Amino acid sequence: MPQQRRAQVTRRAIVIAAAEEFDRTGYEATPLSAILRRSGVTKGAFYFHFPSKEAVAAALVRFQSQAWSKVWQRWTERGLDPLTTAVGIVDEAVRILERDVVIRAGT
Repeated sequence: MPQQRRAQVTRRAIVIAAAEEFDRTGYEATPLSAILRRSGVTKGAFYFHFPSKEAVAAALVRFQSQAWSKVWQRWTERGLDPLTTAVGIVDEAVRILERDVVIRAGT
C-alpha cells in the first residue's frame, strides 16, 4: 500500500475511533489512550496526524459542518416550498445523526 494511502487509512481510523469514544463517553471523559486503543495506532502515529485530542475534535466539527452545508445545499437547490424544504432537511439530518458517528460526535 502506498505511503499516502496508508496515512489516509491511519488518519481515518483515528477520526472514527475518536468519534466513537466521544459519542460513548463525551469529549472530556475520553482519554487519549482510549482513542489509541480503539484505533489501533501508536501514540507516535497519532501525533503525526494530530497535535492533540482537541485537534481531532476540531476535525470532527469540520466534518459535521461540511455535512450540514451539503444537506442544506441539496435541499435549498430543489426549489421546494419552505416547509417541505425544512422537513426534508430535518429528516435527512436525523438519518445522518443515527448512522454516522463522526457527524454525531462532531455535532
